[in-house]
Amino acid sequence: MLHPNTASFQTPSAWIGIDVSKAWLDLCLIGDGTDQTPLRDRFANTPKGLEQIVRLSSKYPVRAIVLEATGGYEQALAIALAENGLPVAVVNPLVARRFAQGLGLLAKTDKIDAFMLALHGQKANPRVKSLAQQKNSALAGLNDRRRQLAKMIVMETNRMQAMSDARLKRRCQVHINWLRREQNDVMTDIQTEIARDDTLKQRFTLLQSMKGIGPKVAASLVGELPELGELNRGQIAALVGVAPMAHDSGALRGVRRIKGGRSWLRSQLYMAAIVAIRFNPAMKAYHDKLKKKGKPGKVVLIAVIRKMLIILNQMCKSGQPWRDTNAQMS
Repeated sequence: MLHPNTASFQTPSAWIGIDVSKAWLDLCLIGDGTDQTPLRDRFANTPKGLEQIVRLSSKYPVRAIVLEATGGYEQALAIALAENGLPVAVVNPLVARRFAQGLGLLAKTDKIDAFMLALHGQKANPRVKSLAQQKNSALAGLNDRRRQLAKMIVMETNRMQAMSDARLKRRCQVHINWLRREQNDVMTDIQTEIARDDTLKQRFTLLQSMKGIGPKVAASLVGELPELGELNRGQIAALVGVAPMAHDSGALRGVRRIKGGRSWLRSQLYMAAIVAIRFNPAMKAYHDKLKKKGKPGKVVLIAVIRKMLIILNQMCKSGQPWRDTNAQMS
């Protein structure tokens, strides 16, 4: 239960961690003072519970409210908090767990997780997302379903190729055909969802002004990269996972490699880069310049993806469509 003497909890800054599950929301609030007992409470993951958390959070000078991404259960809470002007950060569960392990918090309960998330907010200063970045859970769900269907198509295709019985191959092909129709239907629903929001519709059209970015890639960017246009070039590249990471130790200077990021978006942009180096003169020139320098093929493609992403980020910031002069940005 909430600490009984809440009136005595005075602090210039506060951080809240909320462990989210399907039924419950476990909250922990910590302040700057080292001698203060954290405030704890549990709320139902219902509209009433969200309202109670918003009301409680509004009483304190909160710097960040930290949640883990839990497959969608956190979305309603994140939107409710952002709509009321409260700073919300949704973090990768793996990052949060490693942070806890680094502090020696090896046990795992709902209360411990909530405290760990509050501490993560205080020590790691995770990026707070704007309301625009939190909204449209329906679009996020549709994009997630499209990704699931794509994976199932690959799995069924691999199974079919390993089969020798013609009857089984036919049954697999029937299922693949159905999955593809379902994928097309989901894509239609995604475009309908985008068309309902003028801001998303404008961005969807803007992104496609770059040769190489088609409707499917644009839909992925709109639905799964709402940070586009709000971060700097290094941050957006790291978020997608196309920023080269250093691997140095002592006298060792390791090979720079990409790491982490949003792999589905990266795969989508990989296909867009393949198209761009054929049909986008500016991207083709950039690709050819790197090839002439002797760069390996995969390194060149990642560099093209990174350049495309940085330009798309700038286009979203300025609201200006693609022009060949955009490619002069490095």
